[in-house]
Amino acid sequence: MRLQTLAEARWIFAILAPLFVVSLFFSAWLALLFFLLIVYTFAFFRDPDRPVPPDASAVVAAADGKVA
Repeated sequence: MRLQTLAEARWIFAILAPLFVVSLFFSAWLALLFFLLIVYTFAFFRDPDRPVPPDASAVVAAADGKVA
C-alpha cells in the first residue's frame, strides 16, 4: 500500500476518524459502523504492487485480471 494513494483519501479519513472517536462516547454499534467505513476506505484505496514482465514490448493492463 502506497502512502501517496492513501493521501487521496485524506479528506474521507479526516471526516470518518473524528466521527469514530465521537461515536465511541454514544454507541458501540455506531462506532463499529464508522470503524467498518474506515476499513472499507483503506481497502478501496489500496494500490498493490503488480509484477511487470521483463519484455520491453509487452503491454501491461492497469487493472487486475486477464485481458482476452
